[in-house]
Amino acid sequence: MLYGNYRFNCRFEGDAELPVFKGSTFRGVFGHALKRVVCALKRQECPDCILRERCLYTRVFETPFVQCGKEASRNSAIPHPFVIEPPPETQTHFGKGDTFECGLILFGEVNQMLPYFVYAFEQMGQIGVGRRINGSRGGFVLLEVKSGGKVIYSGSDGKLKLNDAMETAHRFGATAD
Repeated sequence: MLYGNYRFNCRFEGDAELPVFKGSTFRGVFGHALKRVVCALKRQECPDCILRERCLYTRVFETPFVQCGKEASRNSAIPHPFVIEPPPETQTHFGKGDTFECGLILFGEVNQMLPYFVYAFEQMGQIGVGRRINGSRGGFVLLEVKSGGKVIYSGSDGKLKLNDAMETAHRFGATAD
């Protein structure tokens, strides 16, 4: 299985107040941002959408339930093909100009959709994260994305080096010939 480990370096544009444990905050805003980026039928509910089977958002956030064997008494969802690693700091207040790093690990074919994830992170910055301060959440800009120590996206020029990103992705469980 293909997996990619991407590091998103960001800078706050104003004050931000975040919880000590930032995982659910970043995951929630990431979900909203990804849906904003990929949804073609904005007024349609996901379960009823004609595009559901091919939609990146539903593949990432609304994985289907599967029966766990004939004798299983409960259903289980297929694991989501991503892990967000929020900023590890326990710091809760960030000022304008403070930087932070998030990790995103992608599993399987969704690595090919990396441009959508990068754009979703940019949208996260516009939406903002954390508690509202003076009416707005902590907005940020995406400075760069790295993978395998290489800069694969620079916010200054808006270019994504997808070939470099795919070169740094790894095959999990691959055996040597």
